[in-house]
Amino acid sequence: MARVNSIARSWSSSQSQSWKEPLNCRATAEPHMLWKINSGSSFFWWDSWTGLGPLAVFLQKGTMPGNTLVNEFIHENKRDTEKLLNTVPAPLHNLIERIHINDPSKPDTCIWTINSDGKFTCASPRELTRKRKDTNDTLNNLWYKRLPFKIAFLNWRVMRKKLPLDDIVSKFGQNIVSRCNCCPNPQSETLDHLFVHGDIAKNIWQYFANSLGIKISNINLHLSWRDICVIVDNYRNQISSCLMYWDRPITQQFKINTDGSSLIQMKKAGAGGIRRNKEGRMILAYSEYLEFCSNNRAEIEAALIGLKYSSSLGLNNIIFEMDSKLMVV
Repeated sequence: MARVNSIARSWSSSQSQSWKEPLNCRATAEPHMLWKINSGSSFFWWDSWTGLGPLAVFLQKGTMPGNTLVNEFIHENKRDTEKLLNTVPAPLHNLIERIHINDPSKPDTCIWTINSDGKFTCASPRELTRKRKDTNDTLNNLWYKRLPFKIAFLNWRVMRKKLPLDDIVSKFGQNIVSRCNCCPNPQSETLDHLFVHGDIAKNIWQYFANSLGIKISNINLHLSWRDICVIVDNYRNQISSCLMYWDRPITQQFKINTDGSSLIQMKKAGAGGIRRNKEGRMILAYSEYLEFCSNNRAEIEAALIGLKYSSSLGLNNIIFEMDSKLMVV
């Protein structure tokens, strides 16, 4: 008795698990395989060489064809029409007659129809068989290219509840006396307590929320960590504007508007200013890079540079205008 072809073979519990997975993917991959006939080395009943899939499915139920090759129906590079009529169901005759026989000196070639070049790649069947979940914008935003990978990975572990905290470890049957290390009165170490409800967590939320203009009252600290991340991710600061006007200096005076800035993360600082006369006409504008310093220091440098340029031009009657309360005081 002929061995069952692998196309028709099903998995049984006596076989390995490594064989089960390819069999599960078989039904998805087979429709994308097409055999190009050369010498006829393909299986006549089991390989998809007509474009309709295995021809065995067109046979009567209960019929089990053997591992017959296509070349058994070819004689002197031509189809054996009589044998085909006696073997193949009538509706398939015209289709088989249209199949072109290529170079008989070469073995048949399998074409992977998903790729334009017909070549198989490991990535393409993975895309066919993988089960994609719905896109999560909050998780996608964690992988920001300017964010250090270890921080992004930590955030991902937090969002996916993959940190080895007491509440998670206990789910594996470990008996743990859970005590956090973040509160004067220790409580159970859970994800929400560590990142939301704990004393240290609340202080951190207050500190950074105020710096970003976020009202902590808008965030319910009794929500789960995941819900809070979604709220913060969707938060948009309200932008307000007001009309500003420039006061002209009196006769024979010049006004210099200055500003300084310091970027802590980039370790850069700069200063600049503009000088105008009583008519508002620009007399001089300047900007300079500074060695990294505090923002207050940058404001001071901006005023000193403006004073230096004015002194070099013999201009003494000068008014400085700036947004630094420290300098004004």
